[in-house]
Amino acid sequence: MPDFSQFIPAHVRKLVESDQSKPLNQSGSGTKPIALNLNENPFGPSPLALKALKEAIEQVHRYPEIHAVDLHEEIAAFHGVKPEQVLVTAGATEFLCIIARVLLGPGLNAATSACSFIVYKLATQVTEGKLVEVPARNNGYDLEAIAKTMDANTRIVFISNPNNPTGTLLTANEIDHFVEGLPNHVLLVLDEAYGDFASDFAKQRGVEYSHALDYVRADRDIIVLKTFSKAHGLAGLRVGYGIGPARLISMFAQARSIFSVSSVAKGGTEQFRTGRRAFFGPKPTRLCSPQDLDKFSFLRCWNGCCWFCGALAVPRSCCSASWDVGGAQGDPCEHWHAGAKPTLSPGV
Repeated sequence: MPDFSQFIPAHVRKLVESDQSKPLNQSGSGTKPIALNLNENPFGPSPLALKALKEAIEQVHRYPEIHAVDLHEEIAAFHGVKPEQVLVTAGATEFLCIIARVLLGPGLNAATSACSFIVYKLATQVTEGKLVEVPARNNGYDLEAIAKTMDANTRIVFISNPNNPTGTLLTANEIDHFVEGLPNHVLLVLDEAYGDFASDFAKQRGVEYSHALDYVRADRDIIVLKTFSKAHGLAGLRVGYGIGPARLISMFAQARSIFSVSSVAKGGTEQFRTGRRAFFGPKPTRLCSPQDLDKFSFLRCWNGCCWFCGALAVPRSCCSASWDVGGAQGDPCEHWHAGAKPTLSPGV
């Protein structure tokens, strides 16, 4: 019998042969370990979200609304944009994959920083495009170097701000300058998964965090990504969203899977405007400071947005394999080009 793999595109076969899919063991034992690399919210969701989830679970025999109209309207109202400028997906990671599938192909590339969110690489490599990872500067984005890297074949620039996993922050003025020089054939993806924490952190430093939504209102070629996984404590629901010009959102919406947002996920996030206030109080703030990390004696915090860390006393072998220390698990740092220190975090 002929080997069917010969009919699979070469770039997909390469992924299978490299066998990069080695997830942490989060089950199979009586005690669920703390997966430090996942930045899970240790406090859980708002009581209002839990109440909504319990109500939604009673209707799981019904298919979810295909377009999640109410949720789109809630999100749009909160951010001061139009519903047609919002696209809700099964986590922000799904939106990243949609963007890569729609815009990349043979000979085309996306650009980002080394030591940044691993999904940029994963999303790109399932296309026939290429991801260009520019060396980091001070554990963060070197926007000047990224600008020089872009060429006629560049279609996407991914910027994680604050950066995951190093926690470094780009100010609104730095992003403004970069946006002004952006070629008209390049889409900027501003990943603000941790923006709820960064805005407060930026105020403490006396700087502005983000003008991202101003770019959207000005009809720039930009998609801003947000998530319910971090500050809202709803990582298990897999709900994220992007905000951008309606002309771009309508294009990406065609590539989203049907029923990608479940009825339970939709129910648990629909009241987030009031739920976030009940959870955070008057304004969001960081949930874990460097002083909270004393019990993790093997950790050292980078001078960033304060929740990502680098290991000091974990064996060097951890840099090429997943590991477990005292019930806390981490990922190999080689995925992020992070040198000899595995990248970890103690939850947000």
